[in-house]
Amino acid sequence: MRALLSVVILGLALAVAAPAGAETWPKLEDYAGDCTLIVKAKTVDEKGKLTFRVVETWRGTFDPKTFVQATPDGRFFASQGEHGVKVVDGQEIVFFFTAANQPDPKKIARHATAFPISAKGKLVYAATSDTGGKEYTVDDFKRAILKVPLRAPAVRLDQPGGAPMMKVLK
Repeated sequence: MRALLSVVILGLALAVAAPAGAETWPKLEDYAGDCTLIVKAKTVDEKGKLTFRVVETWRGTFDPKTFVQATPDGRFFASQGEHGVKVVDGQEIVFFFTAANQPDPKKIARHATAFPISAKGKLVYAATSDTGGKEYTVDDFKRAILKVPLRAPAVRLDQPGGAPMMKVLK
């Protein structure tokens, strides 16, 4: 009985010590290779509603007409996720869009991931990773993405699912 109690206590201790909601992330190059569009955008806050103006396109072709929701002047909307797009008016952010994350293969409804850029010009790839993520300058992040050859996404458009590259560990 004492041995069983010790095992239960050890199991509970390990469960409490394990990171909740930790994620495994692919290498940046692998994830970027599955993206159909990667853009750097600037946040525009209009009365508490965030929109994003694309300032650079790093992968794919940005066309506001392909977005489900866009403003007449070409800004797109991005909904807040579990971890939120925590940005302020004027702040820059990098958005990743994957084909697998879109309900309609002809339209862009949502981003797969977003990486806010700090006032110091840095961002963290895989900040929620169980391995801690990696900090980049914007120029280094862009260079890493631009080095990735164009290829077909690993997940076909007709397969169900969200961002295919990340797995939440429970």
